Amino acid sequence: MVRDDGVVTTHDALVVHANRRLRTAHALARFGVHLPMPLLWLTHHVVCKWLAPPLHARQRFTTIFGFDLVVRPTTGPHYYRNGFYEQGTMHVIGACLRPGDTFVDAGAAVGQMSFHAARLVGPRGRVLAFEPAPERFEDLVDGIAVNALTNITPIAAGLAAEPGELGLYLRGSPSMADQTRHEDTLRVPVHRLDDVLDSHGLSRVRFLKIDVEGLEPEVLLGASRLLRSPEPPIVCYEHGIYRHSTPIAEILPAGYRTFQLAGTAHRASRLVPTTKRLRADNVFAVHDAVLRSLPRGLFA
Repeated sequence: MVRDDGVVTTHDALVVHANRRLRTAHALARFGVHLPMPLLWLTHHVVCKWLAPPLHARQRFTTIFGFDLVVRPTTGPHYYRNGFYEQGTMHVIGACLRPGDTFVDAGAAVGQMSFHAARLVGPRGRVLAFEPAPERFEDLVDGIAVNALTNITPIAAGLAAEPGELGLYLRGSPSMADQTRHEDTLRVPVHRLDDVLDSHGLSRVRFLKIDVEGLEPEVLLGASRLLRSPEPPIVCYEHGIYRHSTPIAEILPAGYRTFQLAGTAHRASRLVPTTKRLRADNVFAVHDAVLRSLPRGLFA
């Protein structure tokens, strides 16, 4: 496979891990999304972790969505033991994307949402998957290969308000939000999304998913032209985990309305309009210009 930077890569000979204990853990995790939050957390983080075989090295396994992921202990233990992550967000993506659409994944990690989107948009669609963390990017690239997904372009870089380089803090969930850290950091390239879209000849994006551990405002500032296009993208971003440098409500152009899942990102449910006090969870910003194109059943 050829990466966006022109480097040819090959994936390791990874065998699908599908023993009975792992399948049981995945089935229990699916049942757990219907439980109240304390029991859901206990099921996913304790019981499924106990059931699943230990994850000691890179491993390929099949998710509940039917495609495979390649993970390692530092990039995807939650995907491995549960068989999925953020089922509610996956549900919204599935309701919004159509064949031929373009999906942008800012913070693609090992690729779960990119792979889901790639199957939805089909061969005429495009997926741009940005992931600056080296281990996650390697697993993303190998996941694309083992699933034979030809409509995904993996990009080993982050997105920001201006092109250049930023320090990526590698402990825990990799983040570029705090540039005062110097230990356990790696300098990585960052691009403006508007510039990347121009270079790929793309003028429309149906869905922009942002999970960049606090750098969400900068990603949107680098996509100002896209956000003001005739068909602005649906934007999914994380709220409440990090204090943003600029409130996202001040960056989104007029015409955008915000919604959150009636449940949480962990379970499929309908979208409800947000109040002034947003819940610490994913937010879905939808512009009036595209609201009518979405299925009515997606909203409460």
